[in-house]
Amino acid sequence: MNYQPRWGDTFTPTNKNNNIRIIYQNANGLSASRSTGFSKTTNTIAATISLQPDVLAYSETNVFWGNATMLRATKQCFTAVYGQGSLQCAHNTHFTPRGHHVYPDALPGGVCQWVNPSLTPRITHTDTDHLGRFVAALIHGPAGQALHLITAYRPVVSEGPFSVMKQQKKFLGANSDPREAILQDLQKIVSVAHRANDTVILCMDANETIPNIAPIIVTGILKFLPRCGLSLWA
Repeated sequence: MNYQPRWGDTFTPTNKNNNIRIIYQNANGLSASRSTGFSKTTNTIAATISLQPDVLAYSETNVFWGNATMLRATKQCFTAVYGQGSLQCAHNTHFTPRGHHVYPDALPGGVCQWVNPSLTPRITHTDTDHLGRFVAALIHGPAGQALHLITAYRPVVSEGPFSVMKQQKKFLGANSDPREAILQDLQKIVSVAHRANDTVILCMDANETIPNIAPIIVTGILKFLPRCGLSLWA
């Protein structure tokens, strides 16, 4: 039996010159601890070589990017595979890792995105969320086109003491809804971009239940996208 992809077209072996190829993945944790080495990050990046990406976007990295050693080592992992580029990353700046975590120098949640060396000079602005929910880069094309590239992670519902949900509620307030808050904040960013006639690409693990019955999948997506400022054709 031949494998038939469920979503979209298969990747071609080579990336055409006029395309920007973006690969998004929930990493479920990159190398998040100095004690375990950085093979997971290197292997995750190296697995994309045959696809020739221009951008790699990862959510739920679980890396405490405030640690200079972790940040530098992660950058070196990208450089070793693809050469110098631009890495944007975000973690919850109001928390630091605790010794009672499984990995004492890791922090649940967080995101990062890497832009290749050829596109890096076209980045004119970057934005990092202080709660580690998203990062953004504004990339300008040769004809004045503007692309807002956003990588985001929306927490799953959890009352665990070290969960991303719990982290954000401690800052936003005990009665807050972090899952709704990130959508409202993304909607503000996307709305500004759309008013400027810019293109927005949002790479996001929304932890949202979308109906899995084929005829109503599109209906479910159409109901969700406006909550973060997007439409199916944006």
